[in-house]
Amino acid sequence: MNIRKYLIIFLGLIYWLAACHQTLQPTPTPEPIIPPEIQMTEVTIYFLDESRFAVGAEPYENGVTRSFHPDAFLPRLALQAYFDGPREDEAAQGLSAPLSGCTGFSEFS
Repeated sequence: MNIRKYLIIFLGLIYWLAACHQTLQPTPTPEPIIPPEIQMTEVTIYFLDESRFAVGAEPYENGVTRSFHPDAFLPRLALQAYFDGPREDEAAQGLSAPLSGCTGFSEFS
């Protein structure tokens, strides 16, 4: 009788464990949301070409491009880019931003 009792308990335990068993499936990894690529707006900023100006060879200006976000207020950013002056590689080519004593601007509408 003892063996029968243990056998019933054992089978009940196996049945109970089998009923509780769940197959675990890994949680699917969501695909990353990639923001759309923004097409930057290119604006041409004109700086003085000192070597051309020195010999009187027109045009005295040389245009360089800057990229800005399309939703930005482009006139203000273009003017700020001029006051920032040419980049190192552009300055090495002889470009400069004559400012006539101006150091910037505060209001732009």
